[in-house]
Amino acid sequence: MKKIIISLTLVFITFSVIAQEKSTVNNQKLFLILSGGPSLPVGSFSSKDVDANTKAGLATIGYNINLNSGYHFTDRFGIASTIFYSLYKIDQDALHKFELLNAAVSTTKNVDHWQYFGIVVGPMATFKLMDQLFLDIKGMAGFARVNLPTVKEEIVGTGIILSSSSDRWTDAFAIQLGSNLRYNFASRLCLFTNVDYGFMNPKWTSTESEDIKQEMGAVNFNVGAGIRF
Repeated sequence: MKKIIISLTLVFITFSVIAQEKSTVNNQKLFLILSGGPSLPVGSFSSKDVDANTKAGLATIGYNINLNSGYHFTDRFGIASTIFYSLYKIDQDALHKFELLNAAVSTTKNVDHWQYFGIVVGPMATFKLMDQLFLDIKGMAGFARVNLPTVKEEIVGTGIILSSSSDRWTDAFAIQLGSNLRYNFASRLCLFTNVDYGFMNPKWTSTESEDIKQEMGAVNFNVGAGIRF
């Protein structure tokens, strides 16, 4: 998995160098943008009803950081890529409420967070809305590394830890659908705002208990700035 991500990253770096060398001919067809913003978990990933939904993720609003790139083969069509990282805290109140209703109150569980990173690549269609303002619509797919939250079980009111799970990562297929606005405010600089939907369904295998699966859907809102080549 790491080799795939590294290889894809090197391909886009090479693409960037080639495009930069030909920028006078291709009229700045490549853009590279750093962006970030809030990420809203949706579906089972955001569900707090642990009793009714076995795939409830208890995820709260998190954040995402992205390195976005795009290259135009024509004025209308091109290829886009996003290298991304996201993190979401766990709703501890919902978790503890479930424990009080369904288990003994002598112990409680504390869970840290969900997090993942990866890369997606796919086709991009661009529409000129007005002078120097462009709309990009993208459909991308790729791979992600997803971190399962660690769980610590302790005796209520004492701080004594009875058990603690290990840090576990797994690979997952990721999709991302979205659109962004780009405004070219200088000869090589642009502003960027983006809305997209991402989804993955990672699985953690276990030899001691049942495998763990988690549907992870999120709507991301980003703003950023970048450079055109």
